[in-house]
Amino acid sequence: MPWGRDEPLPMEELTAVAGTFRLGEIRASAWAGGYSNKNYLIETSEGEFLVKFLLNPRIDIDNEIIYLEYLKRTSFPASYYLPYQPGVFRSEIAGRHVVVQPRLKGLPPEKNAESCRDIAAHLACLHSLPTEGLPPTRSNLGASYVEDALTLAGSVFDAATLQPVTRAYQRLQSFPITRLPQSIVHGDATRHNTLFHAGRFVALVDWEEVGISASLMDLAMSMLSYCYRYREGTATLDTALQAAFLDGYTHVRPLTSLENDCLNEALQYMALIVSLWGLLQFGVYYPDPSLLDGWLHPALQ
Repeated sequence: MPWGRDEPLPMEELTAVAGTFRLGEIRASAWAGGYSNKNYLIETSEGEFLVKFLLNPRIDIDNEIIYLEYLKRTSFPASYYLPYQPGVFRSEIAGRHVVVQPRLKGLPPEKNAESCRDIAAHLACLHSLPTEGLPPTRSNLGASYVEDALTLAGSVFDAATLQPVTRAYQRLQSFPITRLPQSIVHGDATRHNTLFHAGRFVALVDWEEVGISASLMDLAMSMLSYCYRYREGTATLDTALQAAFLDGYTHVRPLTSLENDCLNEALQYMALIVSLWGLLQFGVYYPDPSLLDGWLHPALQ
C-alpha cells in the first residue's frame, strides 16, 4: 500500500474507510502529511474529514481516545475522533489502525499578543481540569523522557554529536518535574497544533502526547512556539509576547511560587526535550537527513 506524498492516493483504502465510518461518497481527497501517521483529507457527500492511518506502534491511540472523550464531556475545544460504532473509534483497514476526525475550520494563528492570550487562557483551562481516573501515557513530557531519550540516542550517535544535549541535561537534571503541580497536558501545544478562525481560537489538535505531567512544562512548550522569534538558527524571546501569554494564562490559573521560580528553567528543559525528539524522530525512527539537520533547538543555551 502506498503511504507517501509522492505515491498515488490509496483510494481503495480511503473508500473502505468512508464505508466503515459511514462518511458518504468520496468526492475529493488529498495527502495531508505525517510521519507516525499517514494523513489524508477527504471531502464526501457528508462533509470534510481527516483520515489517520497509524503507522507508529509507540502511539497509544486508545488512551488518547480516553482523554479526548473526557475532554469532550468538559466541552474543551479539541479535535475529536468519530466513532464508527457506539464507543468504538479505531478500525483496522489494510492491516493498519485507522481513525477519523471531522475537518475543523481554521489555520495556525499569527504570532501576536491576541493569539498568545487566547491560547494561553485555553491552556490554563486544560490545566485546571480534574485528572482522577485518567490513565498514564507515554508522553514526551513524562518525568523519565529525557533520560530514556538520552539512553537511546547514546546507542546510535557519538558523544560529540550529543554533547549539546548532555551538557544541557547536566545543567537541568535537578528540574523538579514531579514537585511541580500536575495536570492534563497536551504535550505539543504549538502554533501548528492550534486552529484559529476569524481571529479566535477554535481548537487544539494532535493529542498524541497527551498525558498527566507538570503544567509548567506544557506552558513552556507552547511559549517556545508562541513567544520566540526564530531567524537563521537563532531564537530570541519576545518579552511583549511572553507578557501577553502569561497574562492570558494567569487570569485563568495563577502560577504557584515554585512555577514562577522555575519558568525560565522550564523553557530550557522543553528546548532540550524538543531537541531530543527531533534527533530521535528524524535520526532513528523516520530517518531523514534533510530534517535531521537543525535538530538542536535554537533556544537551548
